[in-house]
Amino acid sequence: MQINRQKIELTIIAFVLFMLILGVLFAIKPFSMFKQARNATRENHMQIIMIAIYSYAVDHEGFFPDCIPEEEYKPIEIEVCREQLEINISGSFPIEPDSNHKYMIERIGKNRFRIFSTAPEAKEIVITQ
Repeated sequence: MQINRQKIELTIIAFVLFMLILGVLFAIKPFSMFKQARNATRENHMQIIMIAIYSYAVDHEGFFPDCIPEEEYKPIEIEVCREQLEINISGSFPIEPDSNHKYMIERIGKNRFRIFSTAPEAKEIVITQ
């Protein structure tokens, strides 16, 4: 009789621990937190790239990098402009947190640009200046 009671107590303790762990996982929402962290990184990277573009123009008498196509063309990967922009970026060149996606840039006016990520979770993060 003693052995069965110990098994029941252990089962109850294991169940309570399982429920606590499950509750903590749902309360913290780790996947949502990772998504928010990646999106914060993306927004920071895009700001750095935009600053580098305008710094390039200041250094080159108002001319923007020629790697960025005119308005009528489709967006390009920012990696195409790496060579022209990285001199204006302190530290390493910003890379999309998800290696399956890229940062893109397009011209939306004579002196205006739009930077965005191809990652579906970052569709609302767009830097326009």
